[in-house]
Amino acid sequence: MNQLLEAQRLFQLEVGFPIDSVREEDRNSLGEKYIFKAIEELIELRKEFPSTMNPWSKEQKSADRARVLEEFSDVALFLMNFMLVWKITPEEVIVALKKVQGNNFLRMKQKKLNELNGEILAVPGYVSGVGQGNLNPKYIFVGLNPGRSITHGYKFWSNVEDGSSRILLPTLEKLGMLDNSYFTNIVKSTTPDNSKPDDSTISFWLEYFKKEIDLVKVNCNPKVIVMGKDAQEILEGKLPFIKIPHPASLLYGNLTKEEYETEIEKAVR
Repeated sequence: MNQLLEAQRLFQLEVGFPIDSVREEDRNSLGEKYIFKAIEELIELRKEFPSTMNPWSKEQKSADRARVLEEFSDVALFLMNFMLVWKITPEEVIVALKKVQGNNFLRMKQKKLNELNGEILAVPGYVSGVGQGNLNPKYIFVGLNPGRSITHGYKFWSNVEDGSSRILLPTLEKLGMLDNSYFTNIVKSTTPDNSKPDDSTISFWLEYFKKEIDLVKVNCNPKVIVMGKDAQEILEGKLPFIKIPHPASLLYGNLTKEEYETEIEKAVR
C-alpha cells in the first residue's frame, strides 16, 4: 500500500498537481472533491452490473470481472488521493478498519445474545439467562448452574453477594484478567438444593449454552476455563477447555486463596 501511495503521489506531481503542496485550509474542499470523484467512479462501477433495478443496465447478461476490477481500481485511486491530501497512512487505515470492524462484530454479538437471552427467559421457572462480561474476551469462565435461589432473569455472576462471585471476581481483578473475561453457566436454571442437574435438564440447556459460547467466540479466540468437576464432566469431549477448581473450593476449605490464584495463573499461561 505504501508503494501504491508513493506512485500516486508521483503521478500527481507529473500531471502538474503536487499533492503534497496542498495547504491546510484547502484540505476540506479538495478532500470533498476526491470523495465526489470516487462516487462518480462507483456509479461507473455499478453500470457494469446488469439488473432490472439498474438505470444504466448494459446488454450483457453478467458483469465482466476485468471491467469490474478496472472500475473498482479507479474508485480506490481517488480514495488514495484523499489519503494523500489528509496525510492518512496505511497503518492508520488498518487500525481504524480493525476498530470499526470490531465494533460491528460487537453490535452483532449483542443483538444475537439479546435474542438468545429472550429465548432462554421464555422458559418458565427460575432462569438466569445468558452470561455477562467482555464480549471479545480472552477468557470464558464456565460454571455449572446459577445456584439455589434466584429470581427470573437473575444474572448469576453479577451478584457480588454470591459466594462464588465474591471469590472469583476479586481474584481475577487482582490477576488483571477481570476486564478480559466473560462469565456464564451451562445450565440456566436452579436445581433443588443446588444439586447437580439431572441428565434431561443438562441436555435441554446444553444447546443454548453451545449457541452462547459460539457467539461469544466469534472474531476472537478465548480460552474456555471450566470450573468444577461436574461442569468439566458434562463438557468433556464437547469443546476444548481448561480445568480449574470451582471457587467454592475456598468456601469448603479445600484450597487457600493463594492456591486458588496459582491454579488460575497456571491455567492461563
